[in-house]
Amino acid sequence: MTDYKAIGSVVHVKGTTKKMMIVGRKIRIKINEEEKNFDYAGCMYPEGIINDKLFYFNDADVMEVVYEGYSDKDNEILVKMLRD
Repeated sequence: MTDYKAIGSVVHVKGTTKKMMIVGRKIRIKINEEEKNFDYAGCMYPEGIINDKLFYFNDADVMEVVYEGYSDKDNEILVKMLRD
């Protein structure tokens, strides 16, 4: 079960040299006509979103959490819903 990291968390992801900031969770996108599921959408840190370019990755790809984003009761409720 994925323990979804908070929006705004900054992480090191396997296979990248740049840090990523999480900007979305539980993402479903179409790649080559096939639906794919990812735990996260992220952008490069500190640059942010450039030309609408996002990177998609899973919790298992996160090697290190550099900074944990803000979390409150609303976030905890959403994470519980995402897990279910």
